[in-house]
Amino acid sequence: MEYNEIIIDENTMQIEEQQTVEDEHEDEHVSYNEVQNNKNDVPTNSSEPTNAVDENLDVSDVDSDQACPICMEQWTSSGEHRLCCLRCGHLFGHSCILRWLQHSCNSTNRRCPQCNKKASVKHIRMLYAKKLTALDTAEYDKLKKELLSVSAEKNRIQMELSQYDIRLKVFDQQMASMKKRISELESQQLEIDIHVNQNTSSPSTRKFHLERSIEICKEGGCRVLDFNPWHNILAISQKSTNMLFNGYGIRKIDCEYFHLRQFIFLHTHAIRDVTFHSTQQMLLLSVGFDKCAKLMDIQNNMTVHTFQTEHPLWSCCWSGDNPHTFLTGAQNGSITQFDIRQTSGAVSVLDGHGDRSPVVSMATV
Repeated sequence: MEYNEIIIDENTMQIEEQQTVEDEHEDEHVSYNEVQNNKNDVPTNSSEPTNAVDENLDVSDVDSDQACPICMEQWTSSGEHRLCCLRCGHLFGHSCILRWLQHSCNSTNRRCPQCNKKASVKHIRMLYAKKLTALDTAEYDKLKKELLSVSAEKNRIQMELSQYDIRLKVFDQQMASMKKRISELESQQLEIDIHVNQNTSSPSTRKFHLERSIEICKEGGCRVLDFNPWHNILAISQKSTNMLFNGYGIRKIDCEYFHLRQFIFLHTHAIRDVTFHSTQQMLLLSVGFDKCAKLMDIQNNMTVHTFQTEHPLWSCCWSGDNPHTFLTGAQNGSITQFDIRQTSGAVSVLDGHGDRSPVVSMATV
């Protein structure tokens, strides 16, 4: 079996070599014929007139009157449909014969559509005929390309124009809505101005009356208070009513329902000032005559830390530029600064410079 396969392969190789040699001879023959034709085209000193040669030519031999036999259209001198021929000599348009050999025929059975001889793509040859009246489509192709470009540009501009038209309509609607809103606001402003003028021209008298009274402590001592807007409660200083725990503390009042809430013991002597922290909602600062400044958490009702001083304290406030510091005013006129992060003692002390009167009030600027 192996020997037979080798013989078949050798025969096949010999046949292919023979076909190749034949193709080469045919190519040489075609080249020789082309050379002979070119020689015949050269004018000679023969006495025979040219008209006699033209009369002997058959009408089918004049390539200027022929068209591509595949598409029946005239071939051109340039472009995709330019004039070409196969090895058998039949003329075609290049794009037509190329499509015929590549797609219309099988790969093993490619033949000329005119004479049915074997043909392939490599057999296609471009022709440059002298007397060919080919349709020059160079200018046509150029104009067609320009037309396509201009059409694409036109479509793009039309699309942009439609987009701008839509945007213009949207802007017009928004402008109309804004104009309507402006007119409504102007009418409202006019009504407000009229109402204000009427009120200023004839001021109405208001009467205030007491709605409710809450008794905090019968013995008095409720001297200072501060309001917590986050929790809507009041922190009021009060003397302790418990005989076991003498001193002063803070009573919380619910401002929404006007109910008394817990009492938190803080100082052993009277409380002189209380103030809530501006950002930390639960932190309350209080000072008193017991020489102490205390920080209390009103949510847990517990004392966070106690700061000792040398003199009784009359007032206090939180620092406006530093949320971690507060100041206290003493009875001798001195002002002491504390930092809640530094619990060991005061940060700085400012004396009264000869003025020994108490600092009765302090406020953040």
